[in-house]
Amino acid sequence: MSFLLSILTAIAMVDARAVVRRDFVPTVNRTTLVGVVTDPHLDRDSCGSVKWGNRVLWTCRDTQYVTNGTVENFFSSSASYSDLNTDGSLPLVTPVPDEFFPSGDYPAALVLYGDNHNTSFFEVQSDECGDNQGGSCSDGSRFVIWPNYPPLITSESSSAIVAYNWIKKAQITSSFQLFQPDPPTSLYRVTSAPGGADSDTLPSVTLINEEFFAVDQWNYGNYGGIVVGGTAYLYAQNNAGDIALAKVATDSVEDSTQYSYYVDGSWIGSRPAINDTSASLNVTAGGQGTFYYSETWQSYVWIGPWSTAEHILSVPNGNSASIGSYTMQAHPEYSGPNEIYVTYTIQDTDHYETPLYLIQFN
Repeated sequence: MSFLLSILTAIAMVDARAVVRRDFVPTVNRTTLVGVVTDPHLDRDSCGSVKWGNRVLWTCRDTQYVTNGTVENFFSSSASYSDLNTDGSLPLVTPVPDEFFPSGDYPAALVLYGDNHNTSFFEVQSDECGDNQGGSCSDGSRFVIWPNYPPLITSESSSAIVAYNWIKKAQITSSFQLFQPDPPTSLYRVTSAPGGADSDTLPSVTLINEEFFAVDQWNYGNYGGIVVGGTAYLYAQNNAGDIALAKVATDSVEDSTQYSYYVDGSWIGSRPAINDTSASLNVTAGGQGTFYYSETWQSYVWIGPWSTAEHILSVPNGNSASIGSYTMQAHPEYSGPNEIYVTYTIQDTDHYETPLYLIQFN
């Protein structure tokens, strides 16, 4: 079994008149397994990354803190840093064999670091069964406070970085069914000084509004976004798989009255209903992925897949005990012209792995 990666150049969003999808067929020169992304003592699911000052910030979903093979705690999200070499390349090292990553499995490792204080990066609230930070409830259900994307940076200076995450306040049954098909969306502010590689201190996270978008409203920002010229363009995906778009000035992200919505070819001030087909963009899509800008192609790119996408890579699904492979994410902060680093998640019966590939285009 293999996992498919697709790519589509998308979304010229620099003016408010149109959202233009431009299909593009990339030609792959080479794909290379670079190594594995790992943080000592942390076994975790579905990681994305963003350049954070002079290094890279990674945010991940479900995380187990492991010491000597023993799981000491479980929490719904975590974060780490990775360094950047002075030339922008990855600081790869030789993998250290252990029970999860035998030395023959990967040619190199990108080692992450940072102090999570053995708790969720996006804190699970008391009304989300937050006494255990895994969101596990006494009735067997669970609140899965999962970041789909790394923080979206809205401002950056020599003294501070400010970013935001929109995360669904989703409760699932023991059989992974949603209590509410379109749950509320929480808004979090993520801030820190740019810092340096000598610090394990992770950015601080502030919950702005636990239900910034209410139940049965579009979850703008949860499906990703891009900042262009002082405006944040924010994507939503409802339970039916439809995708919608909103925009807001980067200095007004916390004020829901300042958002505009793309409906039937125009920007309007009133939020469309979750089932309003005129708010749905003419695309199809999967789950997590990455938006970024390619200087080489002079276009915004989605790796995910999206509609009329071009297949460019198949990857191993893991060993015979593997449950599955998913969550393809791009990492443009490491990539050079005409190439992109990507990771995905392998879920085995007792742990997660995050393989790292380099895709080079002609």
